[in-house]
Amino acid sequence: MQKSRVFPTVAILVVAILAVPVYSTAGLQRRADRARAPRLLVVISIDQMRGDTMTRFAGYMRHGLRRMQTEGMTFAEAHHDHGVTVTAAGHATLSTGCTPASTGIIGNDWFDRASGKQEYCTGDDSARIVDPVPGAVGFQSPRNLRRPALGDWLKAKNPASKVFSIAGKDRSAILMGGRKPDGAYWYNDKSGRFVTSSYYATSIPKWLESFNAVSRDNAFRTGWVQSMKPEDYLISSEDAVPTENDCKETTFPHGFTPDAPGALESFRKDILKTPFADEMTLDAAQLLISSEGLGADRNPDILWIGLSAADYVGHAYGPLSQEAQDYYFRIDRRLGEFLRFLDERIGPSGYVVALSSDHGSMPLPEDLARRGYPSSRVLTKDFDAMLRTATDLAGAELGLTKPLYRTSDYAGVYIDLAEATALGIESARVRKRVAAKVRELGFVADAMTWEELSAPEDAGDRQYLDMYRRSFASDRSPDVLVRPKEFVLMAWKKCGTSHGTPYRFDTHVPMLFFGAGIPAGQSNDRVRTIDLAPTLAALLSVTPPSNVDGRILRLAPGGSGRAGRLRPSYAKNPKLVADTYGM
Repeated sequence: MQKSRVFPTVAILVVAILAVPVYSTAGLQRRADRARAPRLLVVISIDQMRGDTMTRFAGYMRHGLRRMQTEGMTFAEAHHDHGVTVTAAGHATLSTGCTPASTGIIGNDWFDRASGKQEYCTGDDSARIVDPVPGAVGFQSPRNLRRPALGDWLKAKNPASKVFSIAGKDRSAILMGGRKPDGAYWYNDKSGRFVTSSYYATSIPKWLESFNAVSRDNAFRTGWVQSMKPEDYLISSEDAVPTENDCKETTFPHGFTPDAPGALESFRKDILKTPFADEMTLDAAQLLISSEGLGADRNPDILWIGLSAADYVGHAYGPLSQEAQDYYFRIDRRLGEFLRFLDERIGPSGYVVALSSDHGSMPLPEDLARRGYPSSRVLTKDFDAMLRTATDLAGAELGLTKPLYRTSDYAGVYIDLAEATALGIESARVRKRVAAKVRELGFVADAMTWEELSAPEDAGDRQYLDMYRRSFASDRSPDVLVRPKEFVLMAWKKCGTSHGTPYRFDTHVPMLFFGAGIPAGQSNDRVRTIDLAPTLAALLSVTPPSNVDGRILRLAPGGSGRAGRLRPSYAKNPKLVADTYGM
C-alpha cells in the first residue's frame, strides 16, 4: 500500500521559496495553492437522503456518518432551491453550482417538442454503452448539461488533475462527473456490471473488469436481514406497513430465490433496493482510487460517488421505515471503513470529503394520513387523465376544435399550440386558460404558465413561484408547471413513495464537509445546494465561472446556531421523532 505523503510545513516552504528567487510571483502562488489544496476531494451524494436523517438516527450512528458529523462542519439547514426536486436536477445542481434553469437539467427526462419524443436527461444516440457482456444497451453522455461542473473547472486550471465519478445510477455518475472527466462509471442492472459509454472510453479499464468479475453470491444467497436488535427499530414505523414496496413483500427478511427461473436477472435489478448495492459502489470506489492513483501527487483530484440504492430503498419503503433505518446503519458502518481506507491510502492531511444529497422524500402518504396529516396519493395515470381533461376543456372554451393536450409528466402539461396560432389566439392566453382549469383540480395548489416562469419581475406573494423559475428552461419545460398540494404524492403505483416538490421534506438535505483543514462545528443558517461546488472550488484554490448561481460558504463554526453543538438526537426519544413527519 502506498504511504501517504506529508505536506511540508510553512517554515520549510518559506526556506524553499527564499532559496529559489527566480520563481515568478504567479509561480509561487501556484505552489502555495497546491500546498493548501487537498490532494483528493471525495464528494458523496446519498440519493434521497433527507436532512433529518443525521438527527433521527444519531443514536445509532457510530462510524462514518458520526465521524463526519462530529469532526467536520455541518450545515444543518441545507436546501435545494428549485421546485422540481428529482435525481438528475439535484445532481447537476451539486456538481455545477447552478440551478436547473441554468444547467438545463430540469428533470430526469422531458418532452422534446421538435422530435415529439421523451428525452432522457443523459441520453445521447452517439454514445453507446461500453461493456463486453452481450445485452448491455443504452446511449449515455453529458451532452444535455449546459454548464461545466466542478471537475471541469479544476481541469481547466490544472489539466494534470484527475476527475472520476461512480454511482449506481447512470444519470448520477454522468451529471456529477461533468463534461470532461477522466472516467464515469455506473451500474447496469441488465448485465450486473459497472459500465461506461463511448463518450468517455472505448473499453472498460482492467481494474473495473476485475471488479465486475467478482461474485456477489453471498448477498444473493443470504438476502437482506435486519442488522440491529428488534427494539432498536422502535424509532421507525412498524415493519408491516401495507403500502410499502409492492404492497406484498413488506417485511424483513428481504430475500432472493436462487433456484427460481430468472433468479440471477431478478437479483441484478433487486440488489439496487438493498444496501448491498451501495456497499458494492464504495468497494468499486476504493479500487478506483488505488488503481487510478488518485491523491498520489500534488495535483488535486476529485472523485464523485453516488450511493443510489438509498433512493431505491426510500422509494420502496419510505424514509420512516425499518428498511431505511437499517440501510443507514449499514452505510454508516461501511463509510467508516471507507474513511479508514482514505486515512491509510491518502493520509488524514491529504483529503476532504463532502456529503450531500440530490433531494429528500415524502413519507408514505397512507402513513401520514393515519397520523393526522392531510395526505393522499394521486396515481400518475389519473393525474395525466385529469390534466388532459382540464387542458382540452380550456381549449374548448377558447373555441378550439382539436385537442389542446399534447402530453404531460410529473412536472406539468405540454400543449399543442398549432391550431390556436393559426386562429390568431396568443399563446399566453391559451396557457393562462389551461393553468386556470388545472388549478380547479382538487389536489393542485398552483399552476404556473410559461410566461409567468419566464418573467423577470418579483414573484410577490406567489408562494414557490421563484423556486419553479429556477426549475424552468423555456425549451424543455412544460407549458404549464403544476405544484401539488403539500402531502399529496404524485406516484406511479399504489405502493411506496416519491419526491419532486418544493416542500421541506423534498428540499432539505444534509451538507457536511470533513477532512484536512475543516473545523468541527455546525451552522444553522439556511444555505443552498448550489453553494456546494463553489465552496469546494475554494478548497481547491479554483475560481468558479462568473455565471455560477451559488456562493462560497464560510467553513467555520458560527451563524445563527452555536458552534460545535449537535441538535438533539431523535434516536432515543420517540416523541421527537413525530416532529419529523411533516418535514
